[in-house]
Amino acid sequence: MSLFEKTIRGRAAAAALSATTDIALYTDEHGVIRDVFVSDGNAAGATAADWLNQAFKDVVTPESGPKIDALFEDATASASKMHWRQVNHPTSNGDWAVKYCAIPVAGPVAGNEGTLLVGRDLGGLARLQQQLLEAQNTTERDYWQIRQAETKFRVLFQTSPEAILIADASDQKIVDLNPAAERLLGASLEEENGRAATGIPVKQLFHSSCQDDLANLLVRASISGEASGDDLALASGAEISQTQIALLRQADHALHIVRLRLVRPMPDPRLRQKHLQALEHFDRSPDAMVITDRNGQIIAANPSFSDLAQIVNVEQAIGAALSNWLGQAQVDLNLLLANLRKHGRVRRFNTVVVGTHGVDADVEISATRLFSESDEDAIYGFVIRDVSLRATAAPHADLTTSRSVEELTQLVGRVPLKELVRESADIIERLSIEAALKLTGDNRAAAAEMLGLSRQSLYVKLRRYELGESRAEDS
Repeated sequence: MSLFEKTIRGRAAAAALSATTDIALYTDEHGVIRDVFVSDGNAAGATAADWLNQAFKDVVTPESGPKIDALFEDATASASKMHWRQVNHPTSNGDWAVKYCAIPVAGPVAGNEGTLLVGRDLGGLARLQQQLLEAQNTTERDYWQIRQAETKFRVLFQTSPEAILIADASDQKIVDLNPAAERLLGASLEEENGRAATGIPVKQLFHSSCQDDLANLLVRASISGEASGDDLALASGAEISQTQIALLRQADHALHIVRLRLVRPMPDPRLRQKHLQALEHFDRSPDAMVITDRNGQIIAANPSFSDLAQIVNVEQAIGAALSNWLGQAQVDLNLLLANLRKHGRVRRFNTVVVGTHGVDADVEISATRLFSESDEDAIYGFVIRDVSLRATAAPHADLTTSRSVEELTQLVGRVPLKELVRESADIIERLSIEAALKLTGDNRAAAAEMLGLSRQSLYVKLRRYELGESRAEDS
């Protein structure tokens, strides 16, 4: 019979102890280990077998010594309440952590009191925590690698000059698209009834005559992993030189990567498709039509403008300033743009268009702001009407002071002031200055430039005719 069986009185109690504990030590009244029990399969059992007849303090690490004293004090103080304390045993594989509680028991010899130390092996828990920590670190590293890869993909996707669509392979609806695709597809991607463009089926973006070819490409890509086709057209009218489709599988989900390559460059992306379509309807209009950016640079024009400006074709005007063909050049254009920015539209602005071959034409310009966005992205539309043959239009030559007031005011801004007032007729000079101030919205600097005067000369004439005082009173 072992010492444990003698000590705890009965084999049944010994069996219960061995079934519920990882390690048990019996120490005498001097703290010397007299018996050791280690559960089966415990890797540190071989080490514990060498502890017999050694003091408990000698088989623990130095920092665990005070805990041994506390354990024996707990056993002496209260046998009904157990206190668990962790101690570390040195082994060849590192420290072995065990949590003990002390129970006072009668010794095998009457009168000798001993202590039963019941322990729970914390090594398994520590190993489990270490594995959990390593798994967490691995998961975190994998997460950041995925994040970095996703960031690289997103940057390439957003900055690629090629139009790229990502569609769900199951229903062929757009999941994502890059900015180049948004510019290419234009009005086809505008929201309808609040539905975002990313929910549109891919075939809806292509012309009806090409939708069957596209469907065949998608089927081939699903089977072989990739497919390509030539000469497809979009619903917006743009022609595609090549359509490439690749299949991307993600577990049980699949995506189609659709790349579109243009036959020729698209028009300026600031022009919406509906504006281009509207321009096509006016190609045969007798009135010249021009669309410019906020600085007056021509983005698009119709054939009537090329006839009026005496240029070979419309492409000659694209990118040039509209002021190149206006009689007072930058003065007229600045006035038009200033009124467009302030009021959004200009009506019946009279000026002269000077053709490339030197033939002038009296014109009437109406303009409006096409976009409602900020001024930085503003685009302006101009309708330029030739009024040279109107009966009310006066010729430039043979100017006399007998002209009517209406005829004289129509010539302001198109003919230098000195030709209008050859004999310095006061009434003609006064009417001309009043008309210039009216055309410029009382902008005296612009009026002086329109009349060919310095600002100081204009101020002198305003005081001479008391125009400044009368306008101050009106305001």
